[in-house]
Amino acid sequence: MAWSITHPSGNDLVTLSHPLAHRRGKQQAIVALAHSLLVSIYHMLRDHQPYGDLGPDHFDRLVSARIQHHHVRRLEQLGYVVTLTPAGGA
Repeated sequence: MAWSITHPSGNDLVTLSHPLAHRRGKQQAIVALAHSLLVSIYHMLRDHQPYGDLGPDHFDRLVSARIQHHHVRRLEQLGYVVTLTPAGGA
């Protein structure tokens, strides 16, 4: 089942497996994807909730937020007051 998930695009599980396949290999990426799938199924059964796909850009947003938080915290440690405003005037 994990192998079949890796072929279509446009879901969060595919975006999890492709970078991992390049780093570790296809077989380990499939095992990691199967583990993630089992954890998701467990939570769906435990909480009686349907599966909600997070979208193909979910992990990119997580990384972006983590990098932003890291740099803001680092600047505050150096004694700066940081105020973030989105680029583009929005």
